[in-house]
Amino acid sequence: MTLKSAMRFGLVGGLATCVHILVGGVLILSGTSASTANIIAFCLAFFVSFSGHYGYSFSSPDIPISRSLRRFLVVALTGLAVNQTLLLGLVHTTILPPTIALSVSTLVTAALTYVLSQHWAFLADT
Repeated sequence: MTLKSAMRFGLVGGLATCVHILVGGVLILSGTSASTANIIAFCLAFFVSFSGHYGYSFSSPDIPISRSLRRFLVVALTGLAVNQTLLLGLVHTTILPPTIALSVSTLVTAALTYVLSQHWAFLADT
């Protein structure tokens, strides 16, 4: 991976993470449970993340969109499972407010998404 693609991934991932945390935080503050807010926020952030990574971070004419979408969906759902597990663990076993727990779980999950996206979801055939 080049520094350029890492910076692009960081930019797109940062934007998707901000969408996730902002939407989830607003929903939590409006009375939605942390679990439900996380899933809704994930759905919105998924579209930001996939479109940005496919078109900008890992842009290549050798990578079919249908294959990347399927693979990225697996990556994203894996990330959601990790995120949701960590979020619920933090909410139920710590004194962290749900909005902070959401931020922590989402940021931790971003690292997993980065590795799986780079090495599998957006990998061109070799």
